[in-house]
Amino acid sequence: MHYKNLFGNEELENLSEELVFRELYKIIERDRPDWGNNMDMLLDIAAITLNRVPAKYVTRFVEKHLPREHHQEERLALHAQVMEELPKAIECVVARPRRPEDRD
Repeated sequence: MHYKNLFGNEELENLSEELVFRELYKIIERDRPDWGNNMDMLLDIAAITLNRVPAKYVTRFVEKHLPREHHQEERLALHAQVMEELPKAIECVVARPRRPEDRD
């Protein structure tokens, strides 16, 4: 059971997650289409990156799509952190890929 689902959380979004997955998607599309089918690797990269950047939760449509100036500055800073940490996470996961016996 996921308790957060009990609270109708459709409006709650972690912008850090969206930024990480968007940038990871761009890397796959631009440079590494061969990674597109390796969901374990992609989720490992995302998890490592997300553990290294702060969470930024928003609830309203306006905050998500038309942020106020100070929110925009926070979002730009968060994006910079994601862009710094994502390559490190990729390097870590590529250097130590999961083995078939590591699967649950």
